[in-house]
Amino acid sequence: MKNILIVLIILCCSRLAFAAGEANSPIDKIAASIKEKKCHLAIDQIKQQLMTTPRNPQLFVLLKKALKSEAIFTYEELFRTYPQNGMLAQELGYIYLEQDEKDKAINLFKKAIGLGIPRKELVCIIGQLYAEKGSHSKAISLLEEAIKLDNSDTISLQTLERLYGLEKPDKQRVVSKKIKKLLLINSLMDAGYNYADLGKYMAAIEMYQRVLKLDATAEEPYLAMADTYRKSGDLSLAIHHYLKAADSIHDEETISFVYKWLGILYILVDKRGAAIEYLPVSVSDECEELLPYLTKCLNLPMYTDRIKNDPALNRLQNGKLNEAIEIYERIKKKDDNIYLGLGVAYCIKDMFSEAVSSFSKVIECSPNTSAAKIAEQMVKIIKMQINK
Repeated sequence: MKNILIVLIILCCSRLAFAAGEANSPIDKIAASIKEKKCHLAIDQIKQQLMTTPRNPQLFVLLKKALKSEAIFTYEELFRTYPQNGMLAQELGYIYLEQDEKDKAINLFKKAIGLGIPRKELVCIIGQLYAEKGSHSKAISLLEEAIKLDNSDTISLQTLERLYGLEKPDKQRVVSKKIKKLLLINSLMDAGYNYADLGKYMAAIEMYQRVLKLDATAEEPYLAMADTYRKSGDLSLAIHHYLKAADSIHDEETISFVYKWLGILYILVDKRGAAIEYLPVSVSDECEELLPYLTKCLNLPMYTDRIKNDPALNRLQNGKLNEAIEIYERIKKKDDNIYLGLGVAYCIKDMFSEAVSSFSKVIECSPNTSAAKIAEQMVKIIKMQINK
C-alpha cells in the first residue's frame, strides 16, 4: 500500500510539472504578451520561434492576432491624440468591426459622423450592427435613412425586409418588390459589363437600355453606355450619353471623370469651343493620370492645325473613330502626326497595347521634340494603367 501511494504521488507531481511546463510554453508566452497588449514583444517572440519551428500553424494564427492588436493599439493612441479626426474614428470603428466588437464599432462610427464623415457612408453599417444586436427599432430607423440616401442599397433593403417581417408585415411586401427589381437591375448591369469586356458592345448597350426601362432615373446606365459607345468607336453617341450622365450623376469624382472625357471627345470631333468648359486649365509635364495628360496630345499641331495634319478629320467630325483609324492605318508612309493620331484613337478605345506601339513610333519619327516628350510620358502612363 505504501509503495502504491508513493507511485501515485510521483505521477501527480509529474503531471503538475508537465502542466506548469505547458503553461510556460513559448506559445503560451506569446498569447500572454498579446493579451497584455505587448504586441512588439509578441512579434519578437514569434520571430524567434519561427527560426526553430517555421511551419507551426499556431505561430501564424498568433501573428495575425498580434498585428491586429497592434493596429488597434496604434489607432487608439492616435485617436486619443487627435480626438477631432473623423477619419481616425472611422478606421478604428472598422478595426473593432473586424474584431466583432459591435458596441465599440457603433460608438466609433457615431463619433465619426459627428466629426464630419458623411452619414451615407456609415448609417447603413450602424443599422446592420443594430439589427445583428437585436435592436430592431433602431436598426429600422437607420436602414430606412440609408435607403433614402441610396435607394440602390440592396443590403439595407434585404435587412429591412427581414425586420419588417418581424415588426411591420405590411411594409415587407413593398420592400420585397423593390429588392426583386434591384436584383434584376444589378444582374442586367453585370451582364452589360461582361459583354463590354468581351467586345460585344451592342449586346452590352441592350442590357443598359433594359435597365433604363425598369428605372428611368438610374444613373449608372448612362455612364456605362457612354463608355461602351466610346470603346466601340461611335464618338457622337458617346458624347450624347456622357452629357446625359453629367445631368444625372451627383458624385463629384464621377462627374470629374465624365467632364474629362467630354473635353477630350469634343476636341477629337473638332469642337474645341465646346470642349473648353470641360478641360483642365493646365496639366503638368509630370502628370501620371491618363485622361488629363491625353489633353496635352490634343494641343499638338496634329490637332491645333487639323486641316493640314489630320487626314481623317472629316470622319472624326462625324464621330466615326473606327473609320478614322482605318484611314491612318492605310497610309503607307506614316509620320509622327499619323502615329500620334493612332495613339490617341487607340487610347479612346482603351486599346492600350496598340496605343503604346503608336506613341513609341512618334518618338522614333521625331526624337527630341515636344511631341516625342509627350509621347514618352503617354507610354509611361499607359504602361502604369495596364499594370493596375
